[in-house]
Amino acid sequence: MNEKLWWKNYYAEMNLVFGISCVLCAFYFFAPTLFTFKNSLITKTGELENVETYYSQVSSSNGIYNAKSIKAQLQFYISGNKQLYELSKNIGIERNDELYEKIKKSLKNSSSVKVWIKKSESKKWNPQVFQIEKNDGIVLFDINDAKSELYFLFPFLIILGMFSSSIYLRHKYPVKFKKIIGI
Repeated sequence: MNEKLWWKNYYAEMNLVFGISCVLCAFYFFAPTLFTFKNSLITKTGELENVETYYSQVSSSNGIYNAKSIKAQLQFYISGNKQLYELSKNIGIERNDELYEKIKKSLKNSSSVKVWIKKSESKKWNPQVFQIEKNDGIVLFDINDAKSELYFLFPFLIILGMFSSSIYLRHKYPVKFKKIIGI
């Protein structure tokens, strides 16, 4: 019986650690991008020097299942600026990304480009791109595209973290927990 209680305590504590980790990851990795607003961004404008799309195979393994997918990258430089601007995402098993190819084609036909980045990243070699605009004012990639995946991931990690932490609280304080949730 004592060993069973030890295992329950162990898994309850692991749920607490996992829950806190989920919440911290959500706020550390996703919140800075998700809660970036257009008025906190600066623009870098100039003539496009080079634009390319790259596709590379990436794989991950969890010991049982090996997953392979394709990573798409759109990279470009602005003349007179020593920064690499890059968009990247995992496109699964597709061979190319239509959005990145469309942006590349539009940029090659444009005389200049305007890129929106965080002011705090203005000196970084590879700043995060929030918006790309052609010289005629046509937006090719906007702030909502940059945040699109995070609209699901951020609340998912918060909810998962709260649920996992509540398992610990239910185990550690069963009477108070039942009273709080109204059972």
